[in-house]
Amino acid sequence: MNERRLDGKPLLLIVDDDPDARALLTTASEREEMASISAQNGDAALVMAASIVPDLILMDAIMPGKSGFDACRAIKAQAHLAHI
Repeated sequence: MNERRLDGKPLLLIVDDDPDARALLTTASEREEMASISAQNGDAALVMAASIVPDLILMDAIMPGKSGFDACRAIKAQAHLAHI
């Protein structure tokens, strides 16, 4: 994991177009003492990941706009994000 933490906790980026799924994963991450941020699509996830560099990303595969598959490829193509 990288050195970027929120309140000393590992940072999780949750990406899903379903608000209920995002809420469920946020609650689960809090129980595991992780900080989380969320995005509702692949494009927003790319912007967030580039500026915040999370420790872990949980991403839905099928979303409107940029799919999770496309967003993952774009993240892996960036040297400073490829480790995620």
